[in-house]
Amino acid sequence: MSLIAHYQFEGDATDSYGTYNGIEHGSPSYADGKVGQCLDLTGNTGDMGVELVQWADAEQLRDAGGFSLWFNSTTTTGDSGARVISWDHSDHPTVLVDQSQSGGQDVNTVLNDPRPGWIGVSLAENDWHHVALSWDADGGAWFLMLDGTVVTSGEDYAVTSTAPRPIVIGGNTELDGDISGDPFVGYIDEARLFDHGLSVAEAKELSLAKVGHWKLNGSATDCSGYGNHGTVEDGSATSNTILNSQCHEWTGDGTGAIRIPNAPSLQTDQDMTLAYWIHPTDIGTERQNPFDKAYGGELTITLETNGNLNHYHGDAGDEGQNYVSPSPAYTLSQDEWTHVIYTRDISTNTVEYYINGEHDVTRTYNSAIQPSKSTDDILLGNGYTSQLHGRLADVRLHASYLDDPADAAYIYENRASLDNIGGLSAHELIETPQRRGADSAEYFVPISNCLISAYEDDTTVYLNGAVETTLDAQDTYNVSCSPGDIVAADKPITSGEDRPGVPLGWSGTRFAWRNDRYPPINMYIYAPYADATVDIYDCSVSATTADRTVTVSQGTHVVEATTDTNNQWILESDEPVVVFAQPTGDYRPLFPASTELFGIPSGDAHVIALEDNTTITKYESDGTTSTTTLNRGAWWAPGGTGSQFAGASLRLVADKPIAAESQADADGGDMTTFHDREGMATHFVLPHNAEFVSFVGMDSDATVDVYDGTGAYVDTKTVSGGANADEPTTLKIDAPSETYTLDAGYKFVCSSPQWAMFENLGNDDETTFFGSSLTGNFYGPGTELPSDTGIVTTGELVERGAESPMSTGPAHENVLADGAVNDGVLQVPYDNAIRGTLSIVEAPTMFGRYAVKHEATDADSYTNTGYTNDPAAWPEKNAHPGEDWTGSVYVKADSGTVDVQLHVFAGNASSFELDSSTTGLTVGTEWTRLEVTHTMPANTEWVTMRVDNDGGAGAIVYWNGFQLEHGSTARAFSEGDLRLAAQFSEVV
Repeated sequence: MSLIAHYQFEGDATDSYGTYNGIEHGSPSYADGKVGQCLDLTGNTGDMGVELVQWADAEQLRDAGGFSLWFNSTTTTGDSGARVISWDHSDHPTVLVDQSQSGGQDVNTVLNDPRPGWIGVSLAENDWHHVALSWDADGGAWFLMLDGTVVTSGEDYAVTSTAPRPIVIGGNTELDGDISGDPFVGYIDEARLFDHGLSVAEAKELSLAKVGHWKLNGSATDCSGYGNHGTVEDGSATSNTILNSQCHEWTGDGTGAIRIPNAPSLQTDQDMTLAYWIHPTDIGTERQNPFDKAYGGELTITLETNGNLNHYHGDAGDEGQNYVSPSPAYTLSQDEWTHVIYTRDISTNTVEYYINGEHDVTRTYNSAIQPSKSTDDILLGNGYTSQLHGRLADVRLHASYLDDPADAAYIYENRASLDNIGGLSAHELIETPQRRGADSAEYFVPISNCLISAYEDDTTVYLNGAVETTLDAQDTYNVSCSPGDIVAADKPITSGEDRPGVPLGWSGTRFAWRNDRYPPINMYIYAPYADATVDIYDCSVSATTADRTVTVSQGTHVVEATTDTNNQWILESDEPVVVFAQPTGDYRPLFPASTELFGIPSGDAHVIALEDNTTITKYESDGTTSTTTLNRGAWWAPGGTGSQFAGASLRLVADKPIAAESQADADGGDMTTFHDREGMATHFVLPHNAEFVSFVGMDSDATVDVYDGTGAYVDTKTVSGGANADEPTTLKIDAPSETYTLDAGYKFVCSSPQWAMFENLGNDDETTFFGSSLTGNFYGPGTELPSDTGIVTTGELVERGAESPMSTGPAHENVLADGAVNDGVLQVPYDNAIRGTLSIVEAPTMFGRYAVKHEATDADSYTNTGYTNDPAAWPEKNAHPGEDWTGSVYVKADSGTVDVQLHVFAGNASSFELDSSTTGLTVGTEWTRLEVTHTMPANTEWVTMRVDNDGGAGAIVYWNGFQLEHGSTARAFSEGDLRLAAQFSEVV
């Protein structure tokens, strides 16, 4: 489940993720909008709008889904039930507005006609409003949010219609291709479709219209989802913040900045909010620019020599006059961190300031001087006046005004804090569907030349950011390039032949491979998003001690030789990298280690474990099954081989991450890479003439349609195998056995997602086939969506740069979710206990369905990770002498009463200390919260917590809502529809 489409309406109705491009009806136009441009329906008389998705694709939202968009009603003489977004008023979720009203217009949301009806709100016309609608038949929960506030909700949603209706904007609809009647007159912007019920936190985030978020945690990556990534220019440096994480620092020597290229989403000349951390190190020397877009444009900040922060905007559209410069009442202090929120309302000529979470002052400015759009880039840490002497962190830009102090408090409470791997954790939902193969449309080229094929007309291809060529659908092209170059496009492309580029969507932090033949084997390692520290393990020597450690700077690659044959290697990195193996033959890109992999082992296959005691089950398409267990660095040949990729296909399922690849067959070189469902696709275009193409999937009824290079239909094939639900399917299309040849440009359209490979007709080399999913949702395991505390646990979102799964609240990823233990990197697993047993059970709580069941087998049964026996293995949850740390947890007894305890431990590499005063309590069958604060003693480096069941053998208690935070009191643990059993948060 995921965000499936985002329509930014920047001059057209395309989906920014390329999956579901909208279809315009009635020739709508585009105008300045909430963010960049918007859909202009001011001339709508009944048949104007955009058909977002037709029924075949809309059906996936029937049981659960969500809409989010901005709208601006511009008439008071319009339809009394104007459709803002419609899935047909009488059959599926729809949002209406009464455009016959003046002085405020009401909104109606229909889930299944006639529920629930008009809300009784009064939304100002000629103003932007955000609406989010969520529904989920599993439990029946639904809500409608307007401008960040839930205005109506219920628990009675049910599917009552299967009528085949599309989802459209601007009018009513009855059939695919139809928009007619009940016209909405006005503007619509930033429409999003979700195939899951939204959480309140998720909808709240959307209502704030964030368009840029630069954590500055060692890179200039934008985490807003808009792709406004910056470049770190010479002179910028990283430094530790008060949060023990990274920020960007400038010395004041005038060199260096973070440059963020101008983009429509950054031309915030209307309402806007900027939030940031700032730490000046030399205030009095000169005027300084922490943030500069344009003095006479959208916004520029000047730190004055007296510590004032002037925030300029103007009507010149550049650095010139006229401009105004409101400032907070608060004056910055040197060598101190301050959190600043600037929020602007152009309708009232008002600027509000919040300092460290508290309202500071309200300023008004000259109404004759309003902000204007500039074409200037954003500079962080430098600008028109001079460079900042100091540090910046966690800069956020919103295209909205915070009219409610609670919104400012929300941003401040969810500001960056130290995450469990030492980075600034943004605590906000970033939901971006993962683009693994052709859809990532961006390739690292490890060797010279890159042969590509296109999927859509007017595909612009770039080489290192410069336009290389434009291709139409099924065109092929050979990009002349050098090792380390980046080949990209604005639409999906496949890189192929024997030495393909590696899609950046294949980035990851853990890889493994087996060196089987053709030494020396050089590994090309590229760091796309941040500087990466990479450990490489020669498992013939040691699978636990790195053979070497290399640093890969962001945007560069290194080449590391691994010369041994018949041996396994493991690569682990602290930041995502892409990896390509280049022996003298058997070239192949590597896919990140996963717990489910697919492929065909033509000349056998290599399966490598990355952790000890990894249990792997092999399912073959012919029904054969076997299981083995491997330790870290060991390998397995699972069999199922067949020459020329004609044998059974494999599905490998493991309880811990594994990697796998297929040995080349006898008549050529090169190897194919096994990958998971995220790498599967439905559309494939050959970049090169092929002898055969093979597919692996999980739908036993799947078909593959074949089209020639002109797009003409040629043939349809049906897969075989997969008789049982666990078994994969297989299909080989072999040109010598067909009446047609598989020429470059041939297209394969699959009815369900597939793994694929092809063999080069000219030299018999095999190549992993990167595909696209042009007409269907991207395939992948389900996403556990953010609750009101904002946790994301997902296999579909990739942990990288702007696509990091992050929380929207103060919580970290250390969770026990939906009955499965996910210890995360915090390494405090509540899945073992001394003198007791822990398990995850359904036990409805104030947080959702699951809790940790703790059954004692003796007196003093407590949770344990081995740290009390081996203090050196404590997780590095940074703490310092003299700090107060508070642990809290919810607990209840299964029956009767049970004595329980909560402990906070301080420790370092050589010792640990129990808190000086534990809290103990006899609890009954109602949830009770325990809380204890411990002041860290001398030599403290880390802190952790433990819970005890003192009820004796057979006593059962349930735990939930674990929280460990920096402070002397326990913060409220957010409630809501939380399907999590445990979490940690850290408040700084």
